[in-house]
Amino acid sequence: MYDFILFENFYQAFNHYKDVCIIAQYLLRCNYSVAIADVFGEAKNCQVEDVPHISFDKNCPIPFSENAVCRTDIISNIKNSWKRKQIDDYLIYVMRQLRGKYRNLYAGSYFVHMATGWLKEIPDTASVFFWGLRSSRLIEYKLKPFSKVALQAYRLRRYFDRHQNLKFFVSDEIIRDEFIELGISPNRLVVRPERYIEKMPSDILHKDTSKGLSLLSIGSLRETKRIESILDALKQLNDDTITYTIAGKASLAYETMIGDHSNGLQGVSRRNYRIPEEEYNELFQQCDFLILCDKQQLSSVTNGTMNEALLKGKPIIAPNYNPYKFYIKKYGIGVLFDPQSIESLSSAIMDAKQKGVAYFTDNIRNYQKTLLFDVVTERFGKELTESLTYSLKQ
Repeated sequence: MYDFILFENFYQAFNHYKDVCIIAQYLLRCNYSVAIADVFGEAKNCQVEDVPHISFDKNCPIPFSENAVCRTDIISNIKNSWKRKQIDDYLIYVMRQLRGKYRNLYAGSYFVHMATGWLKEIPDTASVFFWGLRSSRLIEYKLKPFSKVALQAYRLRRYFDRHQNLKFFVSDEIIRDEFIELGISPNRLVVRPERYIEKMPSDILHKDTSKGLSLLSIGSLRETKRIESILDALKQLNDDTITYTIAGKASLAYETMIGDHSNGLQGVSRRNYRIPEEEYNELFQQCDFLILCDKQQLSSVTNGTMNEALLKGKPIIAPNYNPYKFYIKKYGIGVLFDPQSIESLSSAIMDAKQKGVAYFTDNIRNYQKTLLFDVVTERFGKELTESLTYSLKQ
């Protein structure tokens, strides 16, 4: 019997397998016995040293594909309903095969389409952790009361409310507090940072930004990234010592918008493709500040690109709402602006230029220390022990 068996129940959630691996590493450091169940793509994507895999005689009847596309037309919705039924039946089989082999589970992501049939196979004595990526999924039936997912979202939330052994790993304190505000007991929540570092990064020498500032936006570019607002702010400044690199694939429509707002601007470099890892690292090395202008979402969600910048020693320019506001206020690792005001964004860019990167270096180093593996796992282990101990007392 293992202390924890891990898998991802969200079919086709290819990007979440890295989180299964990281959680396994955290649990091992905290001296738990761990195994990974090969439910969908774990056999290929979740190889962790010293962690065995559990295979099954049956596979999911729907072939796993890393390149699956989610479609939302009527015919696809009917097909998806049938697929979800097949997946739920398969997960029921999985849970029956795992019976008696675990004390606790990590079962992957909490999402509104998750069926509850397979959850009924889990004994109430086992703590089952899900990734609470964002708190708005708990109340999607309120946010979208007339949508096709509202009833399922309501049923799922009711099921979780009735089963206190169903718990959440959340990525930071902001998301944890949002879950608590929505009625999830603190003893059902464990902070699990999404990333860590083994050792402190090397110091980076920074140029004098008062003579020239290099800004970077990078990643998958959607309209919610509001790149056009950054371009408009740069037009207001009309400062030819500021360069701006926009890197990442965009849709044809959004690429057209970016091009329109770039007209007349000097020093703008556009790379409209998926950025390879080597080039990704080079772009961070060459920039002074990462600039973010994302549209505020219904609930907080961690920003991986922000952490990439900070771990590479680069400060950020970001809108004054969470998670950016929390981290900049707490650690002093960048400059905030009002996302409703182009003038505020322009002022933030000039503030960053005048202060320079070196102004933020010590604060960034202090932030980096919070993500050291030993620091992360010590806190994670303490919170996990408290949650599991609380359950045993009930």
